[in-house]
Amino acid sequence: MENINTPTNFVRNTKNHQGITPLSYATVEPSIDIATISNCKLVKSLEVDNIINLSPFDLSYNDFMASFYHQPGANFSISQANNSFKPLLLTSQTYTTTNDNVLSWDLYNHCIKAYCEKHSVSESTISSFKKILLNKEIFSTPSLASVSGFQLGLSWDVVIHSLQTNNKIVYTKDSEDFANVNFKIGYIYYCNTLDITVEINFTYRTSIPNYRNVYSVNNVDNAVITPYSNNELTETSNVLSDFTGITDLLETNPRSKKEKKKDKKKAKQLLSTGQNISDKPSFSLDNDNDNDNDNDSVLTKNIIRPVRNKALLETTFEVDESLETEANKLW
Repeated sequence: MENINTPTNFVRNTKNHQGITPLSYATVEPSIDIATISNCKLVKSLEVDNIINLSPFDLSYNDFMASFYHQPGANFSISQANNSFKPLLLTSQTYTTTNDNVLSWDLYNHCIKAYCEKHSVSESTISSFKKILLNKEIFSTPSLASVSGFQLGLSWDVVIHSLQTNNKIVYTKDSEDFANVNFKIGYIYYCNTLDITVEINFTYRTSIPNYRNVYSVNNVDNAVITPYSNNELTETSNVLSDFTGITDLLETNPRSKKEKKKDKKKAKQLLSTGQNISDKPSFSLDNDNDNDNDNDSVLTKNIIRPVRNKALLETTFEVDESLETEANKLW
């Protein structure tokens, strides 16, 4: 006999009060659904009228485990002791609009909006009697820890096993390593007063010690792609800062120490002959800070770059012999 209580394949409505904010690059941090909780029995015939994704919370590993797992290896369970913990409170949640505006979210208004969309009516058609009942109904569940009903969750062992099996994180045994993971909890709420069902998705981001994130080769290949727009030219360094060895991938034609010394010798010759350095684009002056004292100092750049020709040098300022001696040492 088929189990009608299986919480899968129930109908979902894609209506959402949020827009989509464009992102420049795809996220590389893994996400995993660890639990679905509800105040009613979940059956295949249940229809979800509206879905909303709330703004994520950043939690320390200790706070995350204390909120959802009693200890490593335990089953998912929201601790009643943390009933007033802000990330669990329904009255402390926010969501982001298309224009990146962060707005406060509350279950009461969300149910009103979902009801109006479902029946294509205005809020004024809802009687004050129903609104009072709705307030009383929602008041009894101020936090995720207050939800009593149905729960389907993954144990911590299953969570870690799934992340490793799907090559999202790897165990390193190093206490200095941390893997960033987004954990998602879905709260399906049936509003008896308005006869609607909404789904609220909570996201908690934490760092798991002794693990590190795994980035596939395809993600590393994104380092050499052309930016999607002219506004993204300076974003690559920030996005790729966590990739191992990414600097070596981006440095395609590094200049050797021998070439750098040749460039400096050419610069010295140009100074002595009074030629215009700006007409010689075949070399560049970089602040490379090599260990063999083969470096361009700030003083060197200040001496070279303002000087366009020998005549300008003679008429603009007098060169002190001590400064000239120090500058020659830098070459």
